Amino acid sequence: MKKYALKLTLLVENGTNSVFGWEGMEILHQPAFLNENVVDCISAGYSFNAGFTHKFISDNSLALCIEFGALVGAVYTTNACGTGAFANMEITSELATKYFNKII
Repeated sequence: MKKYALKLTLLVENGTNSVFGWEGMEILHQPAFLNENVVDCISAGYSFNAGFTHKFISDNSLALCIEFGALVGAVYTTNACGTGAFANMEITSELATKYFNKII
């Protein structure tokens, strides 16, 4: 049976301003990816949580988890009800590149 060491991790989401992460002695800051033409921002925080969790459970660094979460939350804002932004990976990747110059 594999044993896991517990790590205390704390996130502070600050809406369109940024995200702060703390893990052990490391404090991280991730500026928000700002969409100048927001279509819908209701529930973008849930998308951040989903993106963060996706990377976190795959044992990625806290910095990558926070960045990916911020990007997924921002991509959500590009479509009405947000879900259109995640219809398939191709659409999500295109939106991340088009609006935020990032590759997923």
